[in-house]
Amino acid sequence: MNKISTVRWDGFSTWSTFDGGLSSYHGCVPPYPFVPPSHHQASRRITMAVSFHHHGWKAITFFIWILTVGNGLMFRKKLDRIIGRQSSSSSLSPHFVRNHDGIINQTEVHIHFMSLALEQAKRAGERGEVPIGAVIVQQDDDGNYHLLSSAHNKVEEHFDASSHAELLAMRQAAKKIKNWRLLNSTLYTTLEPCPMCLSAAQAFRVSTIVYGAPDLRLGAIETHLRLLDIRHPMHNIDTVISGVLGNQSATMMRSFFRKRRNTQSMSPMRRSAVFKNMIRRLLPRKD
Repeated sequence: MNKISTVRWDGFSTWSTFDGGLSSYHGCVPPYPFVPPSHHQASRRITMAVSFHHHGWKAITFFIWILTVGNGLMFRKKLDRIIGRQSSSSSLSPHFVRNHDGIINQTEVHIHFMSLALEQAKRAGERGEVPIGAVIVQQDDDGNYHLLSSAHNKVEEHFDASSHAELLAMRQAAKKIKNWRLLNSTLYTTLEPCPMCLSAAQAFRVSTIVYGAPDLRLGAIETHLRLLDIRHPMHNIDTVISGVLGNQSATMMRSFFRKRRNTQSMSPMRRSAVFKNMIRRLLPRKD
């Protein structure tokens, strides 16, 4: 019969057997009067102690992670739902101001999301595209704003005249929510939409359009055409806000085309044409 040679309690206990099996073990035991267990009971307690000794620190580490990192991630997701940020959105955070009634300052909302559209327009200009940017924002039932998509002109990149910023943004937003009906959504664009983009906004069921600068050549809202004055049989865009950061949008457009004209005037083809005209003027005319 197995015997226990040493028994003590100082936070740890040492069990020794004479059967040639388990020689010694150091593990935690509860502080109650020790009763020499049988060989089966001792083996079971030793197994449990070994398991806790090797795996207990993992459980403690996971518990600490839940208290720190886990709560941080949950808070971050909750914050993202409140301010409407997505993982692919801009690094800027919207700080919407609410009055004493809890109503958000809509002017600040429009300025924030239009600034995101201006960032997209800047990217387009850096890539040689006409600097126009657009974003799609959707508001839920709780009044939270969610940035669904952002895009800029890619006409030259795609060799596609329909690759306007507004149209690309609406396509991306529809794919993201898996619904082509962008209900309760707002289209922010740096330039007044053209007839193609305005018709697409009606087809996508966009509720509100906010744009910056007017488009004197292709604007379909209030400049070149006034398509919204005609009632649409399926969907009408009742809310249109213009002039939000319009000076910044117009300045970006003017500087882009000014730079393009200067670049074209210095091109070899342009210099050759100017030189030929000068030669023709110098040579005598043949009557």
